[in-house]
Amino acid sequence: MQQWLVNPNGEVDGFLLADGPQVAFPPHLSTALLQAAKPGDTVQVSGWRTPNLPVLRATSVTATASGRSVTDRPPVPGAPGAAGVRGPREPGALATMSASGRVVRVLYTDRGDAHGVLLDSGSIVRFPPHLGAALLPSLQAGMTLHARGWGTRSAEGSALEATAI
Repeated sequence: MQQWLVNPNGEVDGFLLADGPQVAFPPHLSTALLQAAKPGDTVQVSGWRTPNLPVLRATSVTATASGRSVTDRPPVPGAPGAAGVRGPREPGALATMSASGRVVRVLYTDRGDAHGVLLDSGSIVRFPPHLGAALLPSLQAGMTLHARGWGTRSAEGSALEATAI
């Protein structure tokens, strides 16, 4: 595993493999995955992939050296992190942020919709898939991008949801 992919809420919802593919998983697995693996670890990933897309939707991830494994099981309904159920956001949890740099790669949902970019600064800029469809023809590796929005910074990385690009 090369690098975590962080969403604007500070949750890890994917990673990049050293040989190129993007691995996606639901954010409710963030804590378990951070405990099981770290960048630089060799991992075995099981899941599914839509043909011709660079994204593997993980159903399980195993850190080879430790044998620690995380399997995607939907959260318990009503529990924090369950679909549509989140605990109250702490005041100031999202900060006004900006990011600039050259696009290293376009990031996709597990359905193949462009929903962000990884910049050479290490920042991740996310945007809704419908905007990704409009931007995709011009989103190319090497192009310079400037964005403003709301997001978080953590040890795993920084990400913002763009309100202006």
